[in-house]
Amino acid sequence: AKIRAELGLDVRVASGEDEAELAYLSLRRHFDVGRNPVISLDLGGGSLDMVVAAAGDLIEDRISLPLGAVRVTERFLSSSEITAAQYRRLRRYLKGVLGAALSDYHRQGHQLFGSGGSVTAIARALLARHGGAVSGVMGFEITRPALRHFRETMRSLPLEQRRHTPGLAADRADIIVAAAVVIEEVLRTLGA
Repeated sequence: AKIRAELGLDVRVASGEDEAELAYLSLRRHFDVGRNPVISLDLGGGSLDMVVAAAGDLIEDRISLPLGAVRVTERFLSSSEITAAQYRRLRRYLKGVLGAALSDYHRQGHQLFGSGGSVTAIARALLARHGGAVSGVMGFEITRPALRHFRETMRSLPLEQRRHTPGLAADRADIIVAAAVVIEEVLRTLGA
């Protein structure tokens, strides 16, 4: 109401499904995916928003799950050193939620594209590890083995050491393990 009164603008808060679709539309604008089936994944702080699209630009499904990197960190990984018990609880929870939400798309051959601050942060850290310029990550491919190695490395480090990871912004160090685990579980659930 204050924005309308002061600026004369109506504001509508985008739903998770709307965010998913906007990320997908950005993907279509920046990448030539042809007529391939695509899943776009936008991992934010509060939610994981996805669009499943068939050949061409036909959107089959818009999915928003409360699996954002900040939310998952606060719920499961609240200490500076991540314990094995915390990690197991997180993996078990993600398997349940993602299994239910994505079971229809297991091994369907979709090409997966990621966006959002956490995906970008992981890409920058991986680029830095291999001596690449961390300024531009558009189009960078994050492989499962590289993601697994990154997640294992980050999980083994206390928060203060994660903050000094080359290519990783210090303010992402607390949520980066959760982000990597969420992405890894999406890939596992999809059979990618």
